[in-house]
Amino acid sequence: MEESGAAKIGVVGITSRPDLVDNSMLRPGRLDIVLYIEAPDEKSRLEIIRILTKQMPLASDVDLNEIAVATQNYTGADIESLCREAAVNAMQNNHTKISSNDFAEGLKRVKPSITKDVEQWYSSIKDEVSKVIPKSTDKIFYG
Repeated sequence: MEESGAAKIGVVGITSRPDLVDNSMLRPGRLDIVLYIEAPDEKSRLEIIRILTKQMPLASDVDLNEIAVATQNYTGADIESLCREAAVNAMQNNHTKISSNDFAEGLKRVKPSITKDVEQWYSSIKDEVSKVIPKSTDKIFYG
């Protein structure tokens, strides 16, 4: 019985390895909602790139839209690595601004984490998790 004024506690778990979550954690009353979040789409990648480059000295030839297109299947962490790699490349070449060439060099070094195999693997894990979670009005799988 809940006392009046008692604090309610919510638990949020995040993982990029859903295959390692024990099925017992997915039973009713434990983690009630499982939310699968896909890799960022082009619009989301553009927003991530804008945020990450906001404080970076970019040359006038840098087209953030072009970078967003070139980063298909990149996670937010991959994009962060790309921006850092571009900045390092500019510093190594004694440039005061980060150019599109620096980003091009970064794209050669930083590859997307999400390959077709990884995408298929996540899809299969999502299907397995869907089978564990009961389909009822209070236990919904979003994905």
